[in-house]
Amino acid sequence: MVGLKRDKKYFYWCKRYIDEETNVTKFKKPEKVFLNYEPASSDALVLALGTEYSKYLKVTGSREEMQKISNLDRCYIYTKPNLKDFDGMCEDADFEVTGDPSRTENETWFMLKKLSGNE
Repeated sequence: MVGLKRDKKYFYWCKRYIDEETNVTKFKKPEKVFLNYEPASSDALVLALGTEYSKYLKVTGSREEMQKISNLDRCYIYTKPNLKDFDGMCEDADFEVTGDPSRTENETWFMLKKLSGNE
């Protein structure tokens, strides 16, 4: 089941890639996306994630909305990126996609893990 429009919120997502010239991991300029995210609080997620469950967010949406998102991409959920002077390293992002998105017939979801050093 895909979430209701009223439950969706804006955040910024940065696609991860490897720079072929320098062989360094970089991120594309942040893109504003409109998806549903919420703290990982269901009993199953708490059991699966253990005591660190509070560091995770679960993002849900349709297959089309999340087709581009993949493992280790980064997101700005509670912080705003500097769009004018974005350096490509995405060091100030506060969350990272952990694992590949799980896709079903009608819905796709993935987990975001809070990066250390951010409050």
